[in-house]
Amino acid sequence: MEESQREFLAEAEDLVEQLLSDIDELRAKRTEGRLRRELLDRIFRHVHSVKGLGASAGFLALSEQAHEFESLLASVRSGHISLDDSVLENFEAAAASLSDCLVQPQVQPFPSTPARQESSGGQVQNVTRKHDIEAILNELPHEIWESLNDEKKNRLHETLSEGAGLFFVRTSFDVANFEEYFERLESRLTVHGELISTAPTVDSLQPDKIDFRILYARSASAETVRTDTADIPGVTITEVIPKSARDSSSGGEADLGPRAYGSPTNFIRTDLDDLDRLISSTHELFRITKTTLDFAQVNCAGSEFLRELEQQDARIRQSFRALEEEIIRLRMVAVDRVLKRAARAGQSAARYRGKEVEIEIVGGAARLDKLLCDAIADPLVHLVRNAVDHGIETVEERFAAGKRPIGKVTIQFSSEGSRNRLTVSDDGRGIDAIAVSRTAVAQGLVDENVIVDMDRALRLIFRPGFSSADSPSNVSGRGVGLDVVESAIEQVGGSVRVSTVPGKGTTFEIRLPVTVDLLDAVIVLSAGSRYLIPASLVLSQEPIAADAATASILWEGANLPSVSMRELLDQLPNEPSESPTLNALICEFPDEGAGESSRRSAFIVDAIEGSEEVLVRSLGRHAARWTGVAGASELRDGTIALVLDLPRLLNHY
Repeated sequence: MEESQREFLAEAEDLVEQLLSDIDELRAKRTEGRLRRELLDRIFRHVHSVKGLGASAGFLALSEQAHEFESLLASVRSGHISLDDSVLENFEAAAASLSDCLVQPQVQPFPSTPARQESSGGQVQNVTRKHDIEAILNELPHEIWESLNDEKKNRLHETLSEGAGLFFVRTSFDVANFEEYFERLESRLTVHGELISTAPTVDSLQPDKIDFRILYARSASAETVRTDTADIPGVTITEVIPKSARDSSSGGEADLGPRAYGSPTNFIRTDLDDLDRLISSTHELFRITKTTLDFAQVNCAGSEFLRELEQQDARIRQSFRALEEEIIRLRMVAVDRVLKRAARAGQSAARYRGKEVEIEIVGGAARLDKLLCDAIADPLVHLVRNAVDHGIETVEERFAAGKRPIGKVTIQFSSEGSRNRLTVSDDGRGIDAIAVSRTAVAQGLVDENVIVDMDRALRLIFRPGFSSADSPSNVSGRGVGLDVVESAIEQVGGSVRVSTVPGKGTTFEIRLPVTVDLLDAVIVLSAGSRYLIPASLVLSQEPIAADAATASILWEGANLPSVSMRELLDQLPNEPSESPTLNALICEFPDEGAGESSRRSAFIVDAIEGSEEVLVRSLGRHAARWTGVAGASELRDGTIALVLDLPRLLNHY
């Protein structure tokens, strides 16, 4: 794929994400007339941009799908189609189709939508023009009304139906400062109202002037509009029909604040490989500078320059750390949009299956490496759809089980140290080991007389082609699922776990490595090998006699469980430690099995070699096979050391 096409895909991906977000907002705000129209405008612009980009980059299927979406949007904007639930679902399906096309260029085109479409009631819901609105429209000069297209006529009708006033705004700006004044006027007017149409006018007697005639709608008096534009010279305001003639029940002015739509974005795109090289180069420069400063300090011992050198050293270290963190941050993207995409898919599945499901997102404000974000997007959608389709029961089944009728699915993301965790939990029926066993027997995976316990059942559901669904649906149940989810996560060094309580619900957990990160680490020695422990976990370092290492260690009045690092890593020591003393690393970390609580343990190591700020990198696609290893880093002397995930190591042990 050419570089220009890769850049297009990145830009189109952002546009589709904005499109999906705007559709979500449109569903929530569709009764708010002005905001509804602005959202429809934004959605149309996004789709039009995707269409143009797709055509220019050679992605014709994508461009055709965007064109069909445009046709549907045009019908809604012109009032030929009512914006009801079925139309919004068509919006979501069209946007999802565009998203799929970015990943799978051969995806089938989104079905054509006719320019006029039936609403849920079976007939096109054309807007009924009331007599009083017609009276207002009759006040418009004929040439102005005829100059409006269907979309603008519909916009005008809607604003009047909502109780807005209608105004003529006339301008007379000098050619020299026309742009400045017109931009200021447009910005001022759109804060509280809507520009229906803008047309230039010609006055042969004033060739040095540029005049415009603007049709403007706003829920305010003419005096208020005049006051808001009083500081802009050459502007006159005329109300088409006095406010008293409008429906007195119309609400007051709705201040939605200034619009930020359509403003240019101030960002550029870069390749992740380029960022990686920049991160590595920056860290290497930091190490060289630090080594030079350390050498200078040793040689300046006792010198009057030592104090100033130490201050410079501290400032340089702090600056390098901030620079490295900022560059690493450039790799990160908000995980929120991936979680919301999965939630949308879950809600769509719920509507399709006729279920009432509440989907909660926790931790959406966090940021995740873009590589990982892209990798989890599709697996997460599948897990959420699975939870809705297989996990959540029907309303009748939930009543019978003593549950509230509305099911709940929770998507939660958390990041701590060298670990990222993503869970999808539901309060549904749980996984039935007996049903899994029957399916496994039918597919020849186990013998008929074998009893499948829950642990084995949870392993079987990840077998390729395995599905316990009675019949496939458009949501799930075709046997293409959890094995693909597991494979996709393992490709980026992650792992998938599942736990269930029959009748209570199921939780799928995705664990992801950190791709690149700065870490303050303690360097420990065990059986001749170096390892890195996150300094944030270490409470204390205590020397102990080699013959005093026991199953527990007394520290600050408490007996802490202790474990030898050699045993923990299943090492076969080639050379036993010659030192009469060992070291106990007192660590505290979250207890995965006890919610928010933490646990303390002592880890016995041969020696502690100090601490160092290191640049941690993932071990790649096979990282999940290295239980308890969070990554690796090159130390100052050029050797490679593994970063240990002590909580996972201890649980595995």
